[in-house]
Amino acid sequence: SIISGNPSGIFNIDSKTGALSLKSSLDFESSRQYIIVVQGQDGGTPPLVGTKVVTINVADENDNKPLFTTSRLETTIKSDTPILTSICQVQASDRDSGSNGIFDYIIQSGNDNHLFSIDTVKGVILTSASLEVVNSFYTLIVEAVDHGKPQLTGTTTVAITVQPVQSPGQANYNFSVLENQSIGTLVGTIPKDTSLNTITSYIISGGNYGNAFAISKNANQDGVIRTNISLDRETYAYYQLLISVVTISITRDITVKVQVLDLNDNSPVSNTNYLSLQVVENLAAGYPLGKLTFTDADEKGINSNFDLYISPATPPATTYFSVDTSGAINLIKPISYEVLSSVWFYVVAKDRGKPPRSSSVEVYVKVIDVNETKLYNNFQPASYICCDFPDDSIEGDVVCLLTPTKAGINLASGDIVSYTIVGIDSIFTVHSSAGYLQVKKSSFISSATRYFQWVIITVDSGQVRTSYAVMVRLDTFNRNAHLISIKVNTDVGDLQSKQADLQAKLQVLFKQPQLVTIWTIRDTTSGFRRRKLLASQSEALAVVEADTSINNMSNIGVAKTFLTSEEAMKVLQLSSDGTPVQSLTTSSPVVSSVQPYNTDDNDGLDPAYIALIVVGCLVLIAIIIALIVYCACYRRANKGPDKKKLVSKKQQTKNTFANIDKS
Repeated sequence: SIISGNPSGIFNIDSKTGALSLKSSLDFESSRQYIIVVQGQDGGTPPLVGTKVVTINVADENDNKPLFTTSRLETTIKSDTPILTSICQVQASDRDSGSNGIFDYIIQSGNDNHLFSIDTVKGVILTSASLEVVNSFYTLIVEAVDHGKPQLTGTTTVAITVQPVQSPGQANYNFSVLENQSIGTLVGTIPKDTSLNTITSYIISGGNYGNAFAISKNANQDGVIRTNISLDRETYAYYQLLISVVTISITRDITVKVQVLDLNDNSPVSNTNYLSLQVVENLAAGYPLGKLTFTDADEKGINSNFDLYISPATPPATTYFSVDTSGAINLIKPISYEVLSSVWFYVVAKDRGKPPRSSSVEVYVKVIDVNETKLYNNFQPASYICCDFPDDSIEGDVVCLLTPTKAGINLASGDIVSYTIVGIDSIFTVHSSAGYLQVKKSSFISSATRYFQWVIITVDSGQVRTSYAVMVRLDTFNRNAHLISIKVNTDVGDLQSKQADLQAKLQVLFKQPQLVTIWTIRDTTSGFRRRKLLASQSEALAVVEADTSINNMSNIGVAKTFLTSEEAMKVLQLSSDGTPVQSLTTSSPVVSSVQPYNTDDNDGLDPAYIALIVVGCLVLIAIIIALIVYCACYRRANKGPDKKKLVSKKQQTKNTFANIDKS
């Protein structure tokens, strides 16, 4: 009997003979292997049993045809598309395995002029001939044929529309017609060519994309062109028709240009249907919250020009917000969370066509509550923080460190501080627990530019959560133009602990309102100095702001400037070799050198490495010379015996001939 591995009773076993048989058909694609356990029992007393594991492998038959991912694929290409251009790709799969699951792509029909070809393995369809004088529509039947026996085939349809090049061009006749007109609208009349005999017919032989036009002959033998579909200018604005004028004896071709005129049939369209924003309460007027982008597909001009405004249906929105012509949503006046915690409104885009068309985007603004006990002129006095950073910073670079102390927040024991950035599309991001600001979008960082970023600092005491709004101003400087390198013979840790002392020593040397800021501290101890156990070296990189009053809120719109490194050297150096002024060398930390910073500046190659390279080169040269000398000596040493052997052989030959002569 079968005691396991027989799902759904697929197998049957003869209890007497042990012959296995099928009770239902197997499917290779569902299960490729079965492992069953068969038990045999004798008739003795007590009965004894034994078991046997039987593995049954299912062989594949070619019972699955290739299946395409879609039954129909449509694509549009230009008539000037170069030969061997990839225009689309079909994809199929086959559940069978081995050769049964391998298949080739072929174009079975619809390619009468051999304008297209297909990659038999990848299914990529390419142009294989010029399309400039062809029909406007092709339907290809593509098959996937597997390698099984018998072969099975899957089929899909590829519809290819060939558009003529959209250009006014030169023509024998020029007509125009409004878009969206009914079928049969008169486009224009081609008068009978009096140099021809009886005209039997007019035929549109090229350029009739989408079968848009029809032509007929009237009683005067003129060619009358009418619309065959409802035209859409946004799909195609120009048609260049090739008209064949047929007589009994000859056919003459003429060119007709048809321009489709614009109607205001498209509304402005936004890049989104919904926009969610957040704003910190009591934020200053003029702050940009977000931006919407609208486009209008109508012809450039009055039909595609539009105005933006906030729908008056929600009065609170028009009180606090405005939208400008670029789609930017700005704050008109500060919002109090206690008055308005959130608001919904619509931004409407209305074009200037006749009749005008419009569309709208729903906007939701959430107001973030902050601690208002310290607000002064709509800001917390300690919540305006200024930082400077290099204009070549990349994603992930730290540009500012925020702390509760800098924000004027007093913490109690056990308070937990967290940081949240305001704005999902911000150029910067903030670490939620450490509080350092990092660059998020370096492509938006420019030289001599100021940025403003709101950060919410939340203090959780366990029972009460208090949020503080902090505005951070960030100004960019140029490393090579503005940074100062201040070197000290001490390790990084020691210099970091004395950073405030060093900054104070530097600040004394500069006149008000100039401000020295240490941007970063780094280790400059070379490997050679470490191996020789020499004193560690570290470096402070600093910038000097030309006017510290710029850091006041009242100067929020004023650009910040920095002293150049050359200007700073006049204050910090005794000589151009980097010797610092005396006041920098009399107390800890003692400054050993002051120089303009340069991105190419380094301590040079380690002398030990230089010595190692020199010694290595000398050893290599010595080895090469030794090899040359050895080879020369060896060759010379072996040249003598060879010569003696040659002379001996000549003497033997001479003696042999002498003996022959005697004989």
